[in-house]
Amino acid sequence: MQLPGYERCSRGKPAILARPDGALAATNYYRALYPRLIDQYRFYGYCTVITMSLVRDRAERASAAARAYYRRLDRESTVVRRFSPYRRGARPVPFHFDHSYLYYPRAYARPGPLIEVRRLRRCEQRRGLPIVRLPIAPDDRPAPGNEV
Repeated sequence: MQLPGYERCSRGKPAILARPDGALAATNYYRALYPRLIDQYRFYGYCTVITMSLVRDRAERASAAARAYYRRLDRESTVVRRFSPYRRGARPVPFHFDHSYLYYPRAYARPGPLIEVRRLRRCEQRRGLPIVRLPIAPDDRPAPGNEV
């Protein structure tokens, strides 16, 4: 449906898996997570991994491969720094999509996700331009005429 005064985006549609340039859409990042990715981090010298609960919690609910990735990351890395949105002594709030952006529970001291900066063990940090391309997501766009 075309609304008067609005143009249709010709480069992409909301909620598709891949961006128009072929890179993975941020909301579907979990599709790129699998345990062997950690071997690739080491191979290319990417030794610092930053996680945030907003992504991790959604990924772990959506994908067995993502759950295995995070389990391996936990086993093979050390937390260098943790930034918590929770009040001191409060228990983390179980994942709830709405609470990911609307911080109603009193456990929160500030808005935002739990962020962890992790350092992979047995990894040699390298410098320079990235040499790994982002994976391209499968094309799950709706059939013509079924667009939102």
